[in-house]
Amino acid sequence: MNRRLREWIALAGIALGCLGGIPELRAVEGEADKAFEKANQAFVEGDFEQGKNLLNELIANHPGEFELATKALRQICLSEYLELIDKDWPSQGYPSQMFNKAGRDHEKMWGLISEYLREGFLETGKFGENGEKYSEDPRKRPFLLESLWRKVGDYPLTPM
Repeated sequence: MNRRLREWIALAGIALGCLGGIPELRAVEGEADKAFEKANQAFVEGDFEQGKNLLNELIANHPGEFELATKALRQICLSEYLELIDKDWPSQGYPSQMFNKAGRDHEKMWGLISEYLREGFLETGKFGENGEKYSEDPRKRPFLLESLWRKVGDYPLTPM
């Protein structure tokens, strides 16, 4: 067999191998989407433990999927802040309030939570040294920042 024929056969084999992996990739994406949807719903309902468990299970079931793990870990970390606020102000219903404020879009909700957390650290000085500014007046959301202040020990007055 000449060299050119071997190269074409190898190329065809590689192409078929790649095409064979596409349905598997779509299955992983579909499973991940369902898991994120269930976890997001759990977080909005205030069931933080279930949401974290679903995302941890998703990470464990897909080793080597770094993008998936990063997204799941980000939501787990942000849910810790959401849980802190919810525990400090249980009558306010912050998880569902955040979801509604974000237009009932989970991705936007996580973006808002991330923004509030960043503002909380701006207030306590973590990012303040870089000359960064608030995107909004932090006094408009005192409950959200107060929970974080209490957590880091800079603000003694909270309902807890």
